[in-house]
Amino acid sequence: VPLETQVLLALKNPPASKKNLTSPLPSDIYVNQTQILNNICNVGLSSEVETAAVNVKEKVTVYAMVNSLTDLDTAYQVQFTIDGKKISKLNEFENFDALLTSDFSLCK
Repeated sequence: VPLETQVLLALKNPPASKKNLTSPLPSDIYVNQTQILNNICNVGLSSEVETAAVNVKEKVTVYAMVNSLTDLDTAYQVQFTIDGKKISKLNEFENFDALLTSDFSLCK
């Protein structure tokens, strides 16, 4: 299993020892594939990503993935597909089809 996929799965399932920590990802999301090519991490997600995690804005979901993946230093940008297709908008998040770079402004 690629490291990038492992990171996204870890985001989906926070450690049980961290009782106050909730996942920014929907619990039923599937990571279909991750691939690094030319410093871009291509992430194929299942359509369940469109069902937002409880009390989590799409921007938080997206940048939790982007920030985690770009922090690995194997990619500087992330591109998402859902069920193999680029989509321009993930619910309220615009430009979901763009090459995304880290944005830590949401971190507290």
